[in-house]
Amino acid sequence: MLLEQVLVNLLENAVKYAPPGSRISISAQRQGNNVRLCVADEGVGIPPAELEAVFDSFFRASRGDRVAPGTGLGLAIAKAFTEAMGGRISARSPRPDLPADGLPGTIIILELPAA
Repeated sequence: MLLEQVLVNLLENAVKYAPPGSRISISAQRQGNNVRLCVADEGVGIPPAELEAVFDSFFRASRGDRVAPGTGLGLAIAKAFTEAMGGRISARSPRPDLPADGLPGTIIILELPAA
């Protein structure tokens, strides 16, 4: 149930900050004793200095964030639930696989113990 809520929060965020018609992807792979889940979008991205702060309660990134509605709790809840499951969560922006002349995009990475 916690994992479901984490994924819902991550997908809602991706939809909120990605332009209409852009791609949002979810990938998963096993890495030793862990499972790595990635949610990637083609949206406005997160300034590098704010990558860790986006998981703080009520924090909203400065790049275009004030346009989308929200409380700034979705990623904080995702972090708390991920840690409660024994995992870690992090963000990467810009996405290294997107063209440099477009929006930077974001990847949220969950690392959880494999069952």
